[in-house]
Amino acid sequence: MLDTWRSAYFKQAHADYELFLLLENTKNIHVCHRLHYLQMVTEKLGKGFLTEPGGMEQRHSHQAFVRFMRTAKARDEIKKAYGNMPTHNFRKLIDGLLPLADKIENLAPNLANGVNPEYPWQIHGRITAPADFGFPDIDLTAKNLSLKKLLTFIQICFDIANRELADV
Repeated sequence: MLDTWRSAYFKQAHADYELFLLLENTKNIHVCHRLHYLQMVTEKLGKGFLTEPGGMEQRHSHQAFVRFMRTAKARDEIKKAYGNMPTHNFRKLIDGLLPLADKIENLAPNLANGVNPEYPWQIHGRITAPADFGFPDIDLTAKNLSLKKLLTFIQICFDIANRELADV
């Protein structure tokens, strides 16, 4: 049984991440499915880090990952995971990831103003299913350097969370 909100957020985020990675290597998967899981991963990971050990449940909002990333600039355990990177460069790295993180966070249906990877939407009389939409504002291909950096950041956060969970 999960004994804290923090560990529960971390564990569910990791389960979602495993599916995101599985979908990455599966042919003929609609981009909406990968984006949906990536949005859920980042939300729960952010909520996990924003929840103090033994703390209360985070408010029911999808806005957690960007808030967490802003605090990550001051988190020594994350900075240390990047090796000997100077503090200025580390902060610059995180700041450079914020626009992509914001796009991913805003995929949540209640933040998306229509276009989202989970539910159909109607704009100007046209109804669109997420499966029929390419989401051109977020490139999930291997050539996207920002995505690579964000996935590295996410993996580092999971490594930190997993060490914490192992100590419980």
